[in-house]
Amino acid sequence: MKCLWCGEEVDRAQPILSFLLGSNRKCTCVHCEKPFMELKKHPTCLECGRLMTKVEVCPDCQKWHQVKEAVLLKNTALYAYDEAGRKFMELFKFVGDTRVTVLVIKELRQELLKYQKNGFVLCPLPSSEASLMKREFETIPYILEQCHVSTVSLLEHIGSGKKQSEKTRQERLQLKQPFKIKESVVIPKKVLLVDDVYTTGATLHLAAKALTEMGVEEVESLTLFR
Repeated sequence: MKCLWCGEEVDRAQPILSFLLGSNRKCTCVHCEKPFMELKKHPTCLECGRLMTKVEVCPDCQKWHQVKEAVLLKNTALYAYDEAGRKFMELFKFVGDTRVTVLVIKELRQELLKYQKNGFVLCPLPSSEASLMKREFETIPYILEQCHVSTVSLLEHIGSGKKQSEKTRQERLQLKQPFKIKESVVIPKKVLLVDDVYTTGATLHLAAKALTEMGVEEVESLTLFR
């Protein structure tokens, strides 16, 4: 078999050993088991989780302090959105190779369980109808399903569906609300929004705003990459 990350041949005996050890290496070679930079091992922004040279509030978050719609308390990101992060998103989100999720599920599940123990309800950030038509599946709900954690769908996407990657920075910061609360849902006190990539933070801030306006007392977010 070939490593799903680099394409090199994997030792035939390795999948059996990996199964016994509970390792990712049944799908990857020894060099590709952990291809991402773990942000918890580096200094990051106190608010958005961005990689920094020292622990402080980054310039982007300082700008958010001036925006009244900015109600998101904190974002925690697992990995740096570098070349490996972009490769993951390309394979998973745009090519549709769901096998690569094995590379993030263990660490993501551990982090999600910490939030649940602290009373947070896990809420995946919904995709637009346009995105669903292209991919035919919702990326974050899919990953959360693989993590075997309970989630609640509180939000409905009512925006245009234009991807953040297709927008200019100015367009991203023009805060037009793309979310609304679903009808007949029970509003929890604490919500953890879960998404794939934190870019400018606009989408997450607007989702948090929609939730707080309906009575949620505390909103944080968790993303795979920042």
